[in-house]
Amino acid sequence: ASFGRGFFVLDDYTPLRHVTPEVLDQAATLFPPRHAYQFLPTTPYALRGKAFFGEGFYTAPNPPHGAVFTYYLKDGLTTKRTARLDADKKTAKAGGDVFYPPWDALRAEDREEAPAVVLTITDAAGRVVRRLTGPTGPGFHRVSWDLRYPPTAPTNPQASIDPDDLFSALPAGPLAAPGTYTVTLALSVDGKESLVGKAHAFDVVPVTNTTVTAAERAADLAFQQSVSRLQGAVLGSVEAARAARQQLAVARQA
Repeated sequence: ASFGRGFFVLDDYTPLRHVTPEVLDQAATLFPPRHAYQFLPTTPYALRGKAFFGEGFYTAPNPPHGAVFTYYLKDGLTTKRTARLDADKKTAKAGGDVFYPPWDALRAEDREEAPAVVLTITDAAGRVVRRLTGPTGPGFHRVSWDLRYPPTAPTNPQASIDPDDLFSALPAGPLAAPGTYTVTLALSVDGKESLVGKAHAFDVVPVTNTTVTAAERAADLAFQQSVSRLQGAVLGSVEAARAARQQLAVARQA
């Protein structure tokens, strides 16, 4: 606690129990996750957060819902351009000459795929359930999985939640069934993905007041996935038709 009558909460410090000098010397480390409780978060004010209650109504954010993964990067991931600029700064600071890079190097920098940290969740049968990306800077990072499959809606790189629009929401897939899952950490540099460290198993546990059986959950998941595939096909067709209309408009203008 602080003298300003504030409390700082660290929900899970178990990764600190695994931190050693050897771990901090590795390029990247994924720490064992805790089990995740499966439930549907409530919206007591009918909308996201505290809705329209304003700043006079105080609430603190809850911990991330779902499974939380903690990983450590020693130096972080950088692009060719960033690495070149950092090297040029050191050279200039040491009094050396900095030369303009050749065209091929600049083109490679421009076309380089951004580095990424990829967390892959698989089920007990080894099927991929979800792939998540996380921060690429040095230090400790946390990424949460909402225990859902990916949405089947057409991908929109510009999709985001508007903090000022409480009605905005990203598309979501069906909930994964309770059971044992596995998470792995991979580093993607220049489009090449490489696994780092070992895989960690964790359990998705339903809350104790549930009355739904495992067989009913499996049937419900199969139905939701079937509906999601149908919804994805319909939305994909709508998107294809929209793109075709744009192409026809360009063709008429030409």
